[in-house]
Amino acid sequence: MRQYIILAVLSYLRFFARRGLARHRPTIIGIAGSVGKSSTAHALFSVLKQYGPTKLVGNSETGIPLGILGLRPTSYTLRDWLRLLVNAPKGVNHLKGTKYLVAEMGIDDPFPPKNMEYLLTILKPDIAIVLNESATHSMQFEKLLPLTPLPLRERDVPSKTGQSEEEKSLSEEEKLKLIVRKIAEEDCKIITQSGCTVGIYNTDDENIKDALAACEADAVIARSEVSPRADEATRQSHAYSSSEEAKPTSREATNSSSRLRPVPDGTGLRSNNKITLLPFGSDKSNAISCKSYEVTTSGSSFSLSSTMQLSSYATINLSFPGLVLPREYEQTFAAVIATAAALEVPKEIILKGLQSFTLPNGRSSLLKGINNTVIIDSSYNASRAAVFAFLEMLKELKKQTKRPVVFLFGDMRELGDEAKIEHEEVAQKLIGIVDYLYLVGPLTREYVLPILNGVVIANDPPASHYFALRAGVRDPNGISPRPPTGGLRRNDKKVNGVFQEIRWFDNAKRAGEYLKDHLPINAIVLVKGSQNTIFLEEAIKYILADREDAKKLTRQSSFWLDVKGKQGILNS
Repeated sequence: MRQYIILAVLSYLRFFARRGLARHRPTIIGIAGSVGKSSTAHALFSVLKQYGPTKLVGNSETGIPLGILGLRPTSYTLRDWLRLLVNAPKGVNHLKGTKYLVAEMGIDDPFPPKNMEYLLTILKPDIAIVLNESATHSMQFEKLLPLTPLPLRERDVPSKTGQSEEEKSLSEEEKLKLIVRKIAEEDCKIITQSGCTVGIYNTDDENIKDALAACEADAVIARSEVSPRADEATRQSHAYSSSEEAKPTSREATNSSSRLRPVPDGTGLRSNNKITLLPFGSDKSNAISCKSYEVTTSGSSFSLSSTMQLSSYATINLSFPGLVLPREYEQTFAAVIATAAALEVPKEIILKGLQSFTLPNGRSSLLKGINNTVIIDSSYNASRAAVFAFLEMLKELKKQTKRPVVFLFGDMRELGDEAKIEHEEVAQKLIGIVDYLYLVGPLTREYVLPILNGVVIANDPPASHYFALRAGVRDPNGISPRPPTGGLRRNDKKVNGVFQEIRWFDNAKRAGEYLKDHLPINAIVLVKGSQNTIFLEEAIKYILADREDAKKLTRQSSFWLDVKGKQGILNS
């Protein structure tokens, strides 16, 4: 019964959202990918709002239609949902006068309503972007696997038929690769099944390239020449039916090359109804390529270049004081520049827009901490790819500043059977970069600690709610001691040049209480973990130099504070 109610609510919201799109017909830019969707959406919004009325919506089967209708949940209670449903018809005119609609299109599942196919029944982008692919929400995509790996101890045992079970099952690595490939295929439907005019994608990601291989065979790939003008053409072609179902009509029926502004060789956004693909990445032949990157504790800078026939885009230098961004943000800015090129946004407007670019709270926010520390708050969420990107950045900052590196790391959730391999890979990456490691959550205890300590930790001191591992962790001979039951003293010396300290906590509040009294002086502190019961922003409150900065943390609405209060982790 509950499922039927959910589907009815989704259909109701979708109906009015499509009515709004049919009535006002904005140019739609859709953004898909595993990491960086929100950052790209906000950067693109910062640019396009300088060029015309722009709205930003996303990122789910409820968030997209509610955003189109100008509605925002407050408490997610039954009364709140009734308010949203009552006001949905009034939101049909929310997009009035809107020229550009930027939609973050995130998928959580291979099946409706949380997959790309369903999101495309709500809206169909004129310009579609795919950023990257990794094992986020991989637990749900395990449904697509025909085989499940056996426990390691059973894998090499011959079966009664004489065939080893290894030959019948997928290894953990094979399974993970297959899941990421399936995620890429679903995400790339934003290009292959949307009827979009322009597709923008990352050529450094092999899974994306494979998923788009068939599309490339029937597309115009703009590596060295394109002068697309998407907005007017796609606004004309964005014909949604105004019938009760308001189904999106075929773009091929309304797209005409005569409406498009041609480049010198006569190729517009479409050539014989072919999609124009704008690839970006490290390859210099891409439409947009990444030239250089620098980061310090006070800001970041990027340089990108274009091979397209738009001389003003030849080189774009971007500087972001106050934003400490990993190199992977090249993908964000490359996608933004490619979109701007498709819409022929002048270079000066791009630069002006990105000067005002800010990230949502909890996504690489820079905060001042106690003991003269610098806090990089990325507590909103975590995946292996994102953690790797931040660790590479920390490696560079550590080299520059000679400051110790502290990492407060929480579980990466919704990974299913891949949780083990994903956490273990992060554990290996920590060695040689992080000096002080503080872990939160059962997954980090189960999968990270054994890698760093060389043994499986069975029990911790029950009264302390955390345990500590002796510094140095892995012995050169592969033999490591069990953690001392008395905890780790502050004056323990660094062993083997690896870690000064490793501690595990069962929740963010206890981690914060410990760090308040033990945070190393002059450290660079990275905070990253999933939101699902982890909520590391509550630990950050204990180490802020200015308590007023707590309002700059993520998930501080009354709804989230109530959730965290019920879990007993709220720092009031």
